[in-house]
Amino acid sequence: MLNEVLIVIFSYNREKLLLSEYSRSSVFWYCLGWQWYMQLAPFLFAAATSQMITEIAKYSIGRLRPCFIDLCEPKFTDRVTGQQITLTRFSAACNEPFVYIEDYTCTTTAYSEKLLKDVHLSFMSGHSSFSAVCLLYLVLYLQSRFNWTSLGLVKHLLQAGLVFLTFYTGMSRISDYKHHWSDVLIGLLQGTLVAVMVARYVSDLVQLRSVYAPVHQQQLIQPTSTEVTTKSSRQASNVSVSVDANV
Repeated sequence: MLNEVLIVIFSYNREKLLLSEYSRSSVFWYCLGWQWYMQLAPFLFAAATSQMITEIAKYSIGRLRPCFIDLCEPKFTDRVTGQQITLTRFSAACNEPFVYIEDYTCTTTAYSEKLLKDVHLSFMSGHSSFSAVCLLYLVLYLQSRFNWTSLGLVKHLLQAGLVFLTFYTGMSRISDYKHHWSDVLIGLLQGTLVAVMVARYVSDLVQLRSVYAPVHQQQLIQPTSTEVTTKSSRQASNVSVSVDANV
């Protein structure tokens, strides 16, 4: 593999492929660093893109979390009766259940400005989207890079474990009353879509875009027709010069 890399980098000078130990070491570390960059950069790009989409949705929509009533216990004025109502999980349904109530006061002792801001960030689930984009990208990475036949079902077991962990993360957000089921579903779909798009069009998991690109060695070493013609002309001129000198 290292010889192919050296041929690719120094193919412009075909007569000087014998490199010093220092040059070989430099090329090795350059290629190693490039490989780390090609693997980590798309992964970080996918995670950052998914997180940015999630944050935009959270602050644009402002959907209340399922635990809002327990954390706030809002107190408001009923528009029908004019009475002050403190809403808890055990309260009866209000007289106007399909009317937005914007003027309310949180009465619970756990109320704070930070909490009031957080309870409006239900859609979409950040845990679901982040786990989906990271873990499913790793699933695609294992499928593309781990091609050892001796592994057997180990690769597929790892992939299944990552998928199960993604699913468990989303379900835990519903059982903890942190998100609605639709928040989790959209988060999982968004993270999955970003992971597939980045793996397909940004990373080199599908198409190799690095210094290790498979280039046939014979195509690099074999001289072109122009080089053959030039070399033959040089040899002919050298022969004619030597003949003239002898004469």
